[in-house]
Amino acid sequence: MARYTCLNLSCGRTTENAWMPVKTCPHCKGTVLRPEVTTTVPSSSQPVVRTVAPIGKATTSKPPGKATIPTPTQTSSGKALTVAMPPHPLLLSDILVQLFELFDERSVGLLARVCRRWHHAATIVLRRYVADARGFGSGSGLTMKSQILGLLANTRNLSLAVDKFMPVSYGDSDSILAYIVKHRIKLTLKLGTPNQKLLEQLQKASQNPHFIYQRHEIQALRKQRKKPALLDYKAETITQFSDLEHELDSGHVQTGLMHNKFWILDNNGIVTGSPNVSFSAMEGGNFESCIYIRSAKLAPLYQRYFQLLSKPYSADSLDWQAFEKQVAHYNSSSTRVKAAFAPTVNISNFIVENLLGAIKITVRQFLVSTAGIDDDYSIVPVLCKMAEQGADIEVFLDEAAYDKYRFVQEAAVRLMQSGGKVYVQTPVTVVGGQERLQHDKLILATFHNGVKRTLLGSAGATVSVIANINAENFLCLDLPTVYDELMAHHRNTQEGRTTTPLVLK
Repeated sequence: MARYTCLNLSCGRTTENAWMPVKTCPHCKGTVLRPEVTTTVPSSSQPVVRTVAPIGKATTSKPPGKATIPTPTQTSSGKALTVAMPPHPLLLSDILVQLFELFDERSVGLLARVCRRWHHAATIVLRRYVADARGFGSGSGLTMKSQILGLLANTRNLSLAVDKFMPVSYGDSDSILAYIVKHRIKLTLKLGTPNQKLLEQLQKASQNPHFIYQRHEIQALRKQRKKPALLDYKAETITQFSDLEHELDSGHVQTGLMHNKFWILDNNGIVTGSPNVSFSAMEGGNFESCIYIRSAKLAPLYQRYFQLLSKPYSADSLDWQAFEKQVAHYNSSSTRVKAAFAPTVNISNFIVENLLGAIKITVRQFLVSTAGIDDDYSIVPVLCKMAEQGADIEVFLDEAAYDKYRFVQEAAVRLMQSGGKVYVQTPVTVVGGQERLQHDKLILATFHNGVKRTLLGSAGATVSVIANINAENFLCLDLPTVYDELMAHHRNTQEGRTTTPLVLK
């Protein structure tokens, strides 16, 4: 049993610990401890064993954390007492921390349980992981609505920033809006595309239960002497990003949008990815993907960003400057998850920085564009250069978007000329009068050192993103479990006759 003595002269108490180094005193808190060492005093009889704390003179001021090397002292018999310093107690822990950095979060958690001696080092590494994360997509065969509603279970407060929230029909008791009402979830909505009809429906849902409930549901509740719930909500349309503009080579002025698609669940869970709250995205058969993260560190960033969306963006704004510093601090301290929030961070640059060095990249995007920019630092030019250098580049586009937009065709040709492989996808059928789309905003990359990297969010590789005039969010995750789940989604989208390879003419 190791004994540790507090260096605080006003405390001086000892503590014992059998299996891990102790850094702070459990009595006075925050004071650096030093282990006691065993010494032998030679004499004519049997050696006498004493416990001596390696503490310097009380009058000597030393910075906390630095050991004072004791000098030989004299015993009552005049013989020298020599104290040997032990190995630094954190040496083994430091080695284990570096070793555990090579493992994924599940392996580290298992090691921490298997051996108590590894628990301290494993805990240091586990703190750098998110508490809970998983990727999910429509390629699994489940609708996005069913998967998101599963995440909303037990949620009491929902903050939703989305480009489109489509109106629902009268008495639609199976919609996401109906679920929010029936489970008494308080909704705060920030909408990118103005929709007066939706705002009128939200108002009706807050006043009249008949708008959401079907008749038999209301009767059943009244028999149970329960009142049907009403919607508790705040709604706002965000248009201030239209002040950010970009002039194209053709002279057309591109206007910025609030294009985010993220959900904040009770201030600690985040859902972000490609789907809007629309029929085609939630249940109409689009190819869509999301990630769910429950993280006490990441959620406050999203909450602050959500609040700032109500304020016009300006590089001179103190609030936006403070948020930019907050994001930079998070990214510098997090080793597994990094975040980008446009326009404080240029998401095109963020993606490029986190793809450099990859040996295989799979890009799933609704739209891609070179944006008329040949600065070799936009997404498409960088992918072209990496393909020329031998990286395996695959790009999957929406077939309808490819057929419709010339700039998508030009980007695809440029990728193929550089050695990249380009495919178009369509979910085959038309449902409910709305065409299904390959709407993913997903990038999967692998590296020589075995890292599996996932980049995902609301941003496409379009002019507005490259010019950094949209309000968007994007995440970079080095979490093997998330990569594997979203790679399974990607492979599932290739089943059947959904994918067609493009060939240079």
